[in-house]
Amino acid sequence: MKDYALNTPFWGCCRIGKCAILFVSVHRKRREWSSALNQDHKRYMLDTPVRYKIRIEGSLDGRWSDCLCGMAISSRSRAGKPAVTTLTGELVDQAALMGVLNTVYDLGFTLLKVERLAD
Repeated sequence: MKDYALNTPFWGCCRIGKCAILFVSVHRKRREWSSALNQDHKRYMLDTPVRYKIRIEGSLDGRWSDCLCGMAISSRSRAGKPAVTTLTGELVDQAALMGVLNTVYDLGFTLLKVERLAD
């Protein structure tokens, strides 16, 4: 068994057996994910405006723009397939994005794609 430093979080939960190894390995993986997220977080803050393109299945009238944080709405129909509506615009933060996605869900539309557009 590899010797781990005792100051690692979760070590005190279970010092003997596979549990200790599991807790330490989970902590190390979490640290790797946290490090990767922090690198992205420096580029994209959660409270800064970002442009998004959201595609949903079905046709949505342009009058819904105000309820969807002012996003531009365009629909296109496809032969023999359901229409696809594209919502494009800048949202002030992640909470606004969640508001738009919740509204789309509440209206019963199927979400096809959410894309963050380059600045």
